[in-house]
Amino acid sequence: MGVLHLGQVGAGDGVLHLGVGHDALGSLVRGGCKRLSLRCKEGLPALHAYAREFSQSATRLAWSGAPDPYDPGDGEALLRADRLAEVGILVTYALVTASRQYHY
Repeated sequence: MGVLHLGQVGAGDGVLHLGVGHDALGSLVRGGCKRLSLRCKEGLPALHAYAREFSQSATRLAWSGAPDPYDPGDGEALLRADRLAEVGILVTYALVTASRQYHY
């Protein structure tokens, strides 16, 4: 079991920040970054208090420089198709891998 937080993946710079727990989903996301040659950096803190409760089984993704999701100026005009596509491929890789291997 795991939770993916995808709140800041539609815009930002070229480094994907990861807040990963110690679960199988987090390791799949880390491995996917390497396999897909994405520039990733770990250490992203939990965004909400409830997320800290699930930190061992939660993975948060956010591009560096992504706008705050609660900023009134954030909207669809800032979305970047390339950023959404990269995260979409990463998430697909992680979930397909998990679905094909019995130990996940």
